[in-house]
Amino acid sequence: MNLESFLDRVLNLKQKEGSYAVLAFLLFFCIFCSYSVLRPVRDTMGITSGVNSLQWLFTATFVVSFTIQIPYFYVLGKISRKIILPVVFSFFGANLLLFAYLMAHEIAPVITGRTFYVWLSVYNLAVISLGWSVLNDILKPSQSRRLFAIAASGSSAGSIIGPMITATAVKYTGIFPLILISLGFLALASVAVYFLFSIRSEQCDTDESSQSVNDYLKRRINGSILEGFLSTFKSRYLLMIAVFVILASTANTFLYFAQVRIIADSFADKSEQTFVFSVIDLIVNTATIILQLFITGRLADKFGLKPLIAVVPVLILICFVVLMFIPVLSVIVLAMIVRRVGEYALVRPGKEMLFSVVSLDEKYKSKNFIDTVIYRGGDVFSAFLTQGAEALGGMILSFATGAIMAIVWIINALYLSKLFTHKSQEKL
Repeated sequence: MNLESFLDRVLNLKQKEGSYAVLAFLLFFCIFCSYSVLRPVRDTMGITSGVNSLQWLFTATFVVSFTIQIPYFYVLGKISRKIILPVVFSFFGANLLLFAYLMAHEIAPVITGRTFYVWLSVYNLAVISLGWSVLNDILKPSQSRRLFAIAASGSSAGSIIGPMITATAVKYTGIFPLILISLGFLALASVAVYFLFSIRSEQCDTDESSQSVNDYLKRRINGSILEGFLSTFKSRYLLMIAVFVILASTANTFLYFAQVRIIADSFADKSEQTFVFSVIDLIVNTATIILQLFITGRLADKFGLKPLIAVVPVLILICFVVLMFIPVLSVIVLAMIVRRVGEYALVRPGKEMLFSVVSLDEKYKSKNFIDTVIYRGGDVFSAFLTQGAEALGGMILSFATGAIMAIVWIINALYLSKLFTHKSQEKL
């Protein structure tokens, strides 16, 4: 057995999927390295602004996410899909250079910190969503069951290397060089996208012609800037995905606020806070990558979508119930680890599979609208819900509310998996 055959068996790949697997892994490795190098910096900036101001930073993130849809949809209809991601990456790269200058010269540090927190939150979802749109565009639904887990493992590997770089370098170099490192990974991700489209145009199945594939890849995304918004609310399937995203965001926000509050109280120094966030990221992504490489793809191939999107809400419900009785730092950190490992190893590949059965326009427009505006809208909703619950009944009421939302999430996931099955059968 040669190396290629061995890897195909270990990673559950089929013929001609090896190159896709490598490039998909590389794409998300670079995207997440770029983001995760800066994520601990963002969390530290959030603490600098004051924990009680986080809901307003979430609100600003939602507003910016919504506003940026207008130029995004405009550009989408003007350029080839092959260069959409590099163009968007170039825009965010220029933003990074501006932040590097402001931080290096300590210009308006509080305003710069708050702006950077909002910017990185927008950048995170926009770039990741677009990366998945490209992969959904290139791969067939049957391939997504096997390859999405490998792509997600690239994100986990990037999320491991990113915090390692930050935790190692921040005490010696400060924040400024981390921005330049992030920019370098962003450039490498653009190269991976170029080769993904090139390989797709060269590799054709027996039921495809080279001309039909190239015609498909040359097609631009047309329509009005409101199309992503309107199609989301016209389609029951897309609307249920939007609800799923809001509920997932709610679980994340409830636990995130609790984590930030306790870490802010436990560690006063910014470098120590950044170091703690980096270590948590490292633990989460080390556990995640094992599941993604060896479990998730096989699970999806054998049992379909349901276990990927329904198991995590059940685990989150259990975590919230436990936290109602044992609301201490170690349990909250453990709950965050469970939630994030479950999200990255199961929910994320499962959620991206949901878009494998929608139209091309919906893959780029509705998906981006859901992944950015709807997700950040869920952040705002859950941030104020968390603050309200804590004000009325402390963290116990907050965790009880989170448990109720987790129950709704379970119901939504089961219904959504049923809709996905019907749409998959219609595609056959």
